Amino acid sequence: MAAIVTLQRGNLDAYAPSTAAIYEAIQKGGCRNSFHTESQTFVLPEAPDFLLAGDFNLDGFRDVLAAANGGHLYLMTGRGEWRSRCA
Repeated sequence: MAAIVTLQRGNLDAYAPSTAAIYEAIQKGGCRNSFHTESQTFVLPEAPDFLLAGDFNLDGFRDVLAAANGGHLYLMTGRGEWRSRCA
């Protein structure tokens, strides 16, 4: 049974502002969106039971590893690709 995984990155400045200008805007009532507006959608051949984030292919981009009961692993690379791996 196929599954869809949608990833939407959180906005770090909403939780840990990185500049004084952001702090000033928050003090004046400005509010940062909790999430970025863009998202990525991946279609997997089966529903994952576990998701793990990290740089698994060491290319400097965050990846997502999906695992399904039964031993199948799916790597969704930070560049929007995914590859199937069987364990």
